[in-house]
Amino acid sequence: MMLKPTLLVLFGFLLSLISANDGLTPLPGTVVPPILFRGDSRGPDIIDKAGGLKGFGFSRTTEKGASTITVFDHVNKKYTPPARLALDPFVSTTPDAVKAREFGKFIYTINRAAVSSPIFDAKAEFETAKKIYPHPTELEYSVKGEIPLKAITKVHMIVNGVPREMVKGTDGKWRIAGSKLAQPAQPAQPGKPTTGGGSTSSVPSTGKPAGGSKIPVKTPGHTFAPPNESAPTKQTSPSKDNGNSKIPVKTPKTSSPGKTKKKGGKGKRWRIQQTEEVYQTE
Repeated sequence: MMLKPTLLVLFGFLLSLISANDGLTPLPGTVVPPILFRGDSRGPDIIDKAGGLKGFGFSRTTEKGASTITVFDHVNKKYTPPARLALDPFVSTTPDAVKAREFGKFIYTINRAAVSSPIFDAKAEFETAKKIYPHPTELEYSVKGEIPLKAITKVHMIVNGVPREMVKGTDGKWRIAGSKLAQPAQPAQPGKPTTGGGSTSSVPSTGKPAGGSKIPVKTPGHTFAPPNESAPTKQTSPSKDNGNSKIPVKTPKTSSPGKTKKKGGKGKRWRIQQTEEVYQTE
């Protein structure tokens, strides 16, 4: 007879657990890790404008069907109409920073103590309700409502597989810490004058004579000597190799007709150099 009151108390306790495990309120005694993480495709500038990390239905709690969405609906992404994803009030988080990287390139570090919204241990909720938890490796903690900006302590961006911390600049924009983008733009420096009184230029030479001068402009990557017009030069004749070629061959001026320069040697080298000069001016 002494066992009956004890059994009644135990039975009542079990009933209270079952009624509390409706997915609308967290299980009594739920323990939440002090640090949580959320992977998101939205950058911190967008989250700033939104005022924090919020569930889809954060501002739609009065709409029909919103009040019936449970943590089970949220995790399974299955809703009973009129409930739907757009009314889902939950925000998924995890204590596993590596796991969070699977859900977006922006990783938000969250201080649990600064979150006032109810937090559900999704795995414990499913186990207590004798339901199959579909994502056992995620270790999800579902926040019903919002994660305010004050609770976000750090933001990282995954760059080439490596998490890089982000900081907010004086202009209010978030950038990767230490990146050149975070530095003010430097004004362009004018070219320094050369010893000849000219100025440097970043415009590449075309190989054409400058200002009507007869001295060929030296093109980087090619070395050739300009013709010496103070001394007479000899006419060169086309070689057998280019007899049928359509590539024009530039020949220097002649001082004594009828005399040709010897084949090979410097004459041949000069002809190749002049051909290169022709292509540079096209």
